[in-house]
Amino acid sequence: MDQLLPEESKPSVQDMEGVKEQQEAIEKKLIVETLQRFKYNKSKTAEFLGIDRKTLYQRLKKI
Repeated sequence: MDQLLPEESKPSVQDMEGVKEQQEAIEKKLIVETLQRFKYNKSKTAEFLGIDRKTLYQRLKKI
């Protein structure tokens, strides 16, 4: 696939790191807002987000 893109169109490592940081910030905001919506009930929050409760706990450790 890299062969199909001109050199100037390929994302740099810095671009990809920036995207990852933005994704993590959006995920954090979504989790926090959903926790608040469900009065910090983690089971309801995980269900609403469509993730397992264990996954929610793992992501909470990251924030």
